[in-house]
Amino acid sequence: MNIQKHKSVAVRKEDHETLTALCGKEHRGPAQYMSLLIKKEIERRAKMKKMTPEAYRNKIIKEVNGTSN
Repeated sequence: MNIQKHKSVAVRKEDHETLTALCGKEHRGPAQYMSLLIKKEIERRAKMKKMTPEAYRNKIIKEVNGTSN
């Protein structure tokens, strides 16, 4: 696996079972489904802040990395 493109995350067993069930319903793999959930959450939060999803994503990444504009 290319670690420049992919990272591993640990989830609770209960959450993994739920994720697997959701994936089965949507015919997606876990990575694809997690990407969809993240995208939807970024869109939701960006809308609340009256920002574009891309601008909001860039803003929170800069904040967590300790950099400013």
